[in-house]
Amino acid sequence: MSLFATILDLLKSRESRGEAMSEKEREALRQAWGMDENDPVEEAVETHREATDPTGTTYDQQMWRKKVIRTVSDPAEIGQDNFFAHLAEIWKESHALGISPEAIFETAQTAFRGAVRHVVTDREITTGEHLYLEELKETLGLPNEIATRITHEVVQEAEAIFEEKIKGA
Repeated sequence: MSLFATILDLLKSRESRGEAMSEKEREALRQAWGMDENDPVEEAVETHREATDPTGTTYDQQMWRKKVIRTVSDPAEIGQDNFFAHLAEIWKESHALGISPEAIFETAQTAFRGAVRHVVTDREITTGEHLYLEELKETLGLPNEIATRITHEVVQEAEAIFEEKIKGA
């Protein structure tokens, strides 16, 4: 943790206990930060406070979401021996980041939809790809009904685009 972050944590904890910063502490901060004596230390600290978001920061949520979606659609990732273990670890990060269950569920659906689209691009769903999608569904925690609905929607979409039936669907 940086010095600035440590100071912010100290000030936040004081604020939550209702304690004000003493003039001696303000002077020490002014000297440490190279500020002159008229600079209002508490106001400067207040403008640099991080926004709190109990459901995880928007940035963290976006990065986690992108990582999941890329992982399930990237052939290099899918081809790894420990793919599902790796995906399960990424999935666990959502809890550590404090991402809401709704956002996690939405990400699971989007990632599964992307994976199905990736699978049907060659106009065929092989047995191996069926197994991949089944295990992916389980890893993402999607109910059978939703995974089936998404698969049917994507297959219909692909058949309309390719103007032919998807084999193995």
